[in-house]
Order: sequence, then structure tokens, then C-alpha cells
Amino acid sequence: MKVRRPGPKGQGRHLRMEALSRILRSLRLRSAVISKAHLSGRWGVHTQGATRMLFHGVVEGRCHVLPEGESESLELRAGEVIVLARGQAHAITAEPGLPSVPIMSLPARPGPVPLVRHGSKGPVTRIVCGTFELDHPAASTVVALLPPVMRARADGQARQAWAAATLTLLDEELDREDRSATVTSLADSLFVWALGGAATQSVVGASSLLAAVRDDQIGRALALVHEDPSQAWSVPTLATRVGMSRTRFFERFSELVGEPPARYIARWRVLSAADLMRSRSMSTAEIADRVGYSSEDVLTKVFKKYVGKSPREYRKGLEQARGLS
Repeated sequence: MKVRRPGPKGQGRHLRMEALSRILRSLRLRSAVISKAHLSGRWGVHTQGATRMLFHGVVEGRCHVLPEGESESLELRAGEVIVLARGQAHAITAEPGLPSVPIMSLPARPGPVPLVRHGSKGPVTRIVCGTFELDHPAASTVVALLPPVMRARADGQARQAWAAATLTLLDEELDREDRSATVTSLADSLFVWALGGAATQSVVGASSLLAAVRDDQIGRALALVHEDPSQAWSVPTLATRVGMSRTRFFERFSELVGEPPARYIARWRVLSAADLMRSRSMSTAEIADRVGYSSEDVLTKVFKKYVGKSPREYRKGLEQARGLS
């Protein structure tokens, strides 16, 4: 079998970003911009964090972000984004070591998105702040595989221009009443960009989703599985689709993802089934067919292995959570 060799550097980056986009669509990425901040002089603010992933994008100026538990802050300049995957508490200051006040204690101008102004005379920093979440039963598993802090920096003139333009447009759109679809699209693209940067910087040999996406061929294989779990995916079929030998595909997938292909595919099918169970309109037999299992009994067996309860028990728990027991 002819093995496809990696393409040029730019092509590889494009493939990684495309694979990430496809995987995130399957996990239903949800973005929301929650505030804007105009900060000037020698300022400092801090927040107690959130239960969702947080992000800050610098539209103008620069700042330093110090996540809780870290000893050194990270500098962000215009056109750069930081994602706090655990929603951890953090301080944002004009310079390292400056005192900070709780951002929630500051008055905010009402509008489509609240605007916080703080500081004194001096250089101005404009920041957009928001959240990311994955609306899928696999969300906690995926988020746990992400680095706690991801700083996205463009490494080329064209990408720098794209990042700066995207943040500027996002900042402008936030003042429009009919902004929803455009803002969501722009914020989503920033998240994909941030993860793409983290994937590029992943330590070789570390097993995680980002380490896997860093590899063009394994990333494409993951995207195929995520997009259509009903297919009879196997090592031979996936290896053929991404242009690798069976042996090399199995070894590389297991090394980067941290488990063999069959186990990953089974877990994703089960989590996809759990996602479909949130809809009361589908029977368990119908769901089994949708995620690639030949019968309800087969799904039940695999579901119990990975979730620890039967589909019927899982659905009962969903109903109780909805207050419909």
C-alpha cells in the first residue's frame, strides 16, 4: 500500500484546523461573549472564574493574565487570545504584580453586552471576554484532555492580520442588536484557532486529543469517526481513508490518543448514544442503529461497560433530572 506523505507546512496546518473544526461540530461547541472592558493606566482586575471555559481576546493594547495557582503571568498583545479551559480564577493587569479589584465590583455600561471601564489616564487596553462550552455527554472527557491554559498567538503576517481583524470585528459586532449569529461564528473561530495553536505546541509523545490532532492523518481519522459513528469503522478502513498502513495507523493512533482505535470508537459511539437519549422521540433500538450497533442488546452491553448503567437506567436519570420522574 502506498503511504501518503505529509504535505507542506501550510497544508498540514490547514488539515489540523479542519479536523478540529469537524470534531468540535460533533461536540456542539457553544460560544458566548459576556462582556467588554476598556482599561487604562495602571489597572488590575480579577475574577473568581466560572464553571465553563473562559476566554479573553485583546482588541487593542496589552495585558498580563495570571491564572490561579501559577507563579508567572502571560503577556497578551493586540490580536491574541487566552483560553482558560477549567474556567479557573485569574487576575488581569496592565503590568505584572499590580494590585487588582474584583471585576464584578465595577460598574458596567448597559447595552447588548456590558462594558466595563476602569483605570486612569494612560495607555488603553480593550478586551472582549466570553465563554465556551461543549453541549455533549463527552464534554467533560474532552475538556479534561485540554491544556488548562491556551494562549493563541499568530506566527505569520497573514495570520496576525486575520486574528487582529477577527477580534476587531467581534468587538464592533457586540454593539449591534442583531449580532447573535455573527458573534457566535467569530467566537467559535477563535476557539478553533486557540486549540489549533495548542495542538501545534503539544509535546511530542503526550497522549491527548490535541496531540492526536497535531498529526494530520490521525486527526482526519478522528474527524471521520466523530462525524459518523454509524459507519463500520475499523483499523483497515480508517487506515485506508487517511493513507497509512494498518500497522502504522494502529501504533500511531494508540500512541497519540492514549488507547487503541477500537476502544476509542466504542466510547464515542456510546457517548453519541447518550447524547441521542436526551431526545425522548427515539427508541433505544433506533439509537443503536444510529451509532453503528446491530441491535439494542449489543448497545446495552457496550453502554454498561463504558457508562456503568444500562440505557434504560441512564434515560431514567435524565427524566429525573428534568423533573419528570
